[in-house]
Amino acid sequence: MKILFVTPVVPTETDGRRPFNFLKYLAPRHEIHLIALKLPVQTPMDIRRLQGMGVRVTTVDIVPVWSVLYCAAGVVARKPFRVSWCRSAEMRETIERVLSRHTFDVAHLDRLRMGQYAPWIPIPKLVDITDSLLLYLERSAPYRRKKLERLVDYWEMKTIPRFERWVLERVNTALVCSSIDAKHLQQAHPGYPFDVIENSVDSAQFVPQSHATGHRPRCILTGTLFYFGNIDSVLYYYDEILPRLRQDIPQLETHIIGTRPVREIQKLHNRQGIQIIADVPRMQDYLFQDDIYLCPLRVAAGVRNKLLEAMACAMPVVTTRLGAEGLDVQHGREVLFAETPDEFSHCVQKLMASPELRKQLGQNGRQYVLTHHQNEILGKKLEALYQRLIQAGRPGMAKEANVSSSSRPNPV
Repeated sequence: MKILFVTPVVPTETDGRRPFNFLKYLAPRHEIHLIALKLPVQTPMDIRRLQGMGVRVTTVDIVPVWSVLYCAAGVVARKPFRVSWCRSAEMRETIERVLSRHTFDVAHLDRLRMGQYAPWIPIPKLVDITDSLLLYLERSAPYRRKKLERLVDYWEMKTIPRFERWVLERVNTALVCSSIDAKHLQQAHPGYPFDVIENSVDSAQFVPQSHATGHRPRCILTGTLFYFGNIDSVLYYYDEILPRLRQDIPQLETHIIGTRPVREIQKLHNRQGIQIIADVPRMQDYLFQDDIYLCPLRVAAGVRNKLLEAMACAMPVVTTRLGAEGLDVQHGREVLFAETPDEFSHCVQKLMASPELRKQLGQNGRQYVLTHHQNEILGKKLEALYQRLIQAGRPGMAKEANVSSSSRPNPV
């Protein structure tokens, strides 16, 4: 197949892990042309890594000044800020130019915000919404500390449903990572199809490894450290969980590992045994089966890639039920569940005292990933979905026939 991939970032192992894993599976088997918006922090190495996988890459730079202006204009047009931020005339022109020079069988638009480019892609196409944005925003509300953040979330909740409908009328199907997100979206948009393909992990890269003999287990938290759900999780750990742990384990070390930590997280470095390890090139080099992985999430939607990575590395995991949402895991089998600071403290101390329990949970967690979340398993599901769209042959859902071209808003 010849596949056009359109993404809001250059996918990497830490930024855009879901499309990165899809590309890693697809590239050896199909012709892939990626058109991506490139963040200022991204490097030529990010592009070369994809090219080394066999992906043809064309990038368009995000210009923050223009994105801010587009966000201001988007207020008048009642568009979500996350959509306006990715608005780009150059991106649209690049898509049109690539389509004029190459033929493709199917197009894959990563994230709802890239659905704004659907009208310029006249081939079968899907949008990978991944998770329900409204569900995430509703869950965020009780924990937002800043007035500006609450105002932005309010605006997004008011404008996202309309934009979702606009996109759904212009693609063949929408993709999500769990049945929970599909159900939530179907309630908001009855009559539109949603396909479920779970998040995947490269189990050949994320493998069990151990520290030297005599290592005392650390607590490990990972994630995209500018994402609100992870920021809240880290601060919740620092404010409420860690003090309880250090009462009984005074020398406890905690490593917080992730991409682009915000200032609130950076200032925790060297406090209460915490080390902030930022922007690592390979997360798998920092995940050890004799440490303890914590996921104290209170805000989330979708399925956590970071949890799958830790489980693939056979790490014992303590998580909230929300953190493991979308996974068929059980307390005491693949993970330990904890909902309060006291429960987190109890579970960590239990694992500290029992190498056997750490090993059992780790082995069961890795087996779960091997059975349900390997790249190859989910890559084949994506290939089958592409084939279905190609055989259907017509871009746009059935409802698109009822939408006249003159009535369609132009998002770019």
